Order: sequence, then C-alpha cells, then structure tokens
Amino acid sequence: MKRFFNILLSIYIMFAFSQAVYAKNVEFVQITDLHFTESQESVNNFKELIKIVNSMDSLDFVVFTGDNIDKANVETLKSFLKLCKTISLRGWIKKNMRN
Repeated sequence: MKRFFNILLSIYIMFAFSQAVYAKNVEFVQITDLHFTESQESVNNFKELIKIVNSMDSLDFVVFTGDNIDKANVETLKSFLKLCKTISLRGWIKKNMRN
C-alpha cells in the first residue's frame, strides 16, 4: 500500500509541477544556386530578391546553399557579400558543401 501511495504521489508531483513547453515557429528563406555574377542583370536580380526578403517581417534568418557565385573570383565574392549585408534580418547561415 505504501508503494502504491508513493507511485501515486510521484505521478501527481510530475503533473502538478510540469509546465508545457512550446517551441517558437521558425521562419526562414533558403536561397540556393544563385550563381551570382557581376553582370548588371545578375546584380539587379539579386537586389530584387533581397528587396522581397527584406519585406518579409516574420523571417528569422536566411540560408544560402548551393553555388552562391558563378565562378571562383574574389571580386565577384566581394560584390556578393556586399549585397548580402543589405539583408535586414537577425542572422544568416552560409554553407557550401560543393568541392
């Protein structure tokens, strides 16, 4: 009887003092395989994309995946990163798994 009471008391304590934990919904944009170049068309397209992303108030972050720039070029990368800095969000994750 004492064991039954202890089990019952333990269950009661678990439920009485437990609190529900809810995760926040996370909203993000994934931009993949942009293949950015320094051509005016590519720059304008990326600026338009950034304008759309910046208009989304509820976004938590932006993820860039795939090929961000078209060819390995320091100047193109600098131009790409300069435009990325105009994204007005709390954070963004950069990752490229391609070798």
